[in-house]
Amino acid sequence: MDLGGVVGPGWKQLGAQVVTNVVANCAYRMEASFRGFVHSKGRAAISPKHMQVRINGQMVAVGAGRVEVGGSRRPTRAQGVEVPIDLEVGVTGLTAYPPGQYNGALVIRVVALP
Repeated sequence: MDLGGVVGPGWKQLGAQVVTNVVANCAYRMEASFRGFVHSKGRAAISPKHMQVRINGQMVAVGAGRVEVGGSRRPTRAQGVEVPIDLEVGVTGLTAYPPGQYNGALVIRVVALP
């Protein structure tokens, strides 16, 4: 996902959407988390205190938090199901970090249900 770019001080809001295709042969739950932003050359990581993250409209703690984004008590059909993911990230305090490109990771986890 490309969230775009930001410059300057103040609060900046970024966002992107993706549609995932899930194929499961059992009941499942789908969770999403966001690991945060790290400078592409390893010079810095943006502190979670300078970020606010929402996944499908639900607030999530950067790094450790997860939110449920889908699931079913039954297996999917053979071609799977589409699950939309909407990521919104607000950042502030960017002038305290080295300039350059920052990369983050949206993590999707699919867990089998008993």
